[in-house]
Amino acid sequence: MKIQRRGASANHGVKAVELRKMKYKWNASSDTFDASSGAPAFDFSTTAKHNYNIRLTLNELSDVIDALGRDCVSIDKDEFAEAFSKSVPALVRIMARASGIGS
Repeated sequence: MKIQRRGASANHGVKAVELRKMKYKWNASSDTFDASSGAPAFDFSTTAKHNYNIRLTLNELSDVIDALGRDCVSIDKDEFAEAFSKSVPALVRIMARASGIGS
């Protein structure tokens, strides 16, 4: 996963951090989906290293899924199918839960 940033006022170009060994999980204690770097990554502008955690609420995760659903038609269908074919069972479970099905 790559995180990029650019200055809001003084734009000196794009800086990026490459996150490795990502871990993804539902965090029941905060009701968020967490994406965490499993290995320290360098700071954007120093030699310091940090562990990064990205936390999405259900509403934010829903917005991501909405954007992907809206824009996935512009992705090559074979490339998309290859990337998501392993996720079909999870997508079906998500659809069922979003429809109010299941315990």
